[in-house]
Amino acid sequence: MDDHVETSNAVRTGLVLGFRHRWNFLPKLTFDHGDYDNPSGEEVPFLNENFLNFVRHVLICHQNATIDKFVLKMDLNLRYSKTRRPSRRPSVIPEYFSRWKRVTSEVDSWIHFVMRKL
Repeated sequence: MDDHVETSNAVRTGLVLGFRHRWNFLPKLTFDHGDYDNPSGEEVPFLNENFLNFVRHVLICHQNATIDKFVLKMDLNLRYSKTRRPSRRPSVIPEYFSRWKRVTSEVDSWIHFVMRKL
């Protein structure tokens, strides 16, 4: 399988019988959060759980002894305006920090995984 194929495409290709487990041995992994839609369409901090679950699944199943290249593209809307009136959305602040904590925890675990395989 071509090393330059984006990881999500390689996994989809792996569904074809002849390539079933070859994606587990890719030496170059590329993940792009921009490939996942924002289901809510809101401006509040957005996090696509499907993306986080996909990256975690790929890393758990990865069987190559090394990773030559790891690319992670994330452009998340994690802005919070202090001018927002709390009475309109009292849950925005806790929701923001909950999502931020989830993202940082996930990305931290991914980086640790990749560092062990360099």
